[in-house]
Amino acid sequence: GGGGGGGGGGGGLRFREGARVECLIGHEWRDGVVVATNFTPPAESGAPEGWVAPYQVKLATGELVLAPFDEEAIIREHGAASRVDPSLPPPRYAVGTKVACRMRPGDPGEWADGTVVGHHYRPPGVPRHALVAPYQIKLESGELIFAPADNDDTIRKR
Repeated sequence: GGGGGGGGGGGGLRFREGARVECLIGHEWRDGVVVATNFTPPAESGAPEGWVAPYQVKLATGELVLAPFDEEAIIREHGAASRVDPSLPPPRYAVGTKVACRMRPGDPGEWADGTVVGHHYRPPGVPRHALVAPYQIKLESGELIFAPADNDDTIRKR
């Protein structure tokens, strides 16, 4: 049998205390270290009562931040950006650019608005020689997607 523990599932977290990570703060990835998992913010923080953050992270600046979800869009393995192949051509749109992305190839009406949050995206575990997506995009819904091609049929500036 399993041991008793705090409330609500924390068994499946990707990172342990002491793990070096990068957190998305605004449109910028910042280095930090996980200092607590399944962290309950103090009542005076204004967080909803009973809410538990998957991670508390101490940024390189010393600032403490919470990762509200255990998702690649918010918190990723340290060095994830270094998986980019520097020989790849720069994409047309800079990080922070507001874009519209085609959600289904060949469907002219299915576009979603978002913001470019990364270039030459390769999911964790994908070998360096594998194909990468020119863009990683955070949709206005909060979902993180990638654009598999850098052309007007796939991604366009808003």
